[in-house]
Amino acid sequence: MGIDRLQHNFKKIVFVSEWQKKMFERHHNVDPNKGIVIGNGVNPFPAYEKPRDCINLVYCSTPFRGLDVLLEAFKMLPELGIKSPPIYLHVFSGMKIYDRDESEYQKLYDALRQTPNVRYHGPVSPAYLHDWLARYGHILTYPNTWEETYCMAVHECMSANLVILCPDRGALKETAAYGQFYATDEYLKTLASHEHAEVFAKAIRHAIEYYYLSPSWREKTLRDQKLFADHRSWDTMARCWEILLQMEGL
Repeated sequence: MGIDRLQHNFKKIVFVSEWQKKMFERHHNVDPNKGIVIGNGVNPFPAYEKPRDCINLVYCSTPFRGLDVLLEAFKMLPELGIKSPPIYLHVFSGMKIYDRDESEYQKLYDALRQTPNVRYHGPVSPAYLHDWLARYGHILTYPNTWEETYCMAVHECMSANLVILCPDRGALKETAAYGQFYATDEYLKTLASHEHAEVFAKAIRHAIEYYYLSPSWREKTLRDQKLFADHRSWDTMARCWEILLQMEGL
């Protein structure tokens, strides 16, 4: 039995984004008045002085969300003549953390290890990742090929003071407020993988040069992102849940 037939059993159906809510309304006939949005939260990250002698690009999601596109784009960067310190790509990704087989991604992991200036860290603990992002990460390079319902990686990187570079896909427009959106979902659906990589490589160049050459832009972007992300803390989300439960008499 689908959710459209079961929704009368619930006082409210909680979604993590407006995009997710609209998808359930469109595809599962959920009553718009039945749904409510309460997003995910974050424990605000501490602010550290980041390295100034390099630019650390970061990918910290599952391998099937565009990691192959990112690697191809990263290999194109030397041809674009970017004005910046040395550029490194740090990849925190893998399926072992979910206790799932990842044999289909071994060629991709091997290619990452063999590419100059790429540091493949594999899947790491949340505590290690969060500390690394806050201390060393500069730009989240996320050529997402997945329709996100929220995206905790983006939320956490905003709090950790990374510039966000991603497409307008799924709920990312909501989560990545003040981020740099390089393409729309509709446009990306018309591109082959290598064409997406070419578009993303140019977007990376643009983001790096702004980050490195425009301190005022960098500081404002990071400040606005962090304020937006930290306001949506787990404490704030908990209060939203408390209010909802009180309103519904639960």
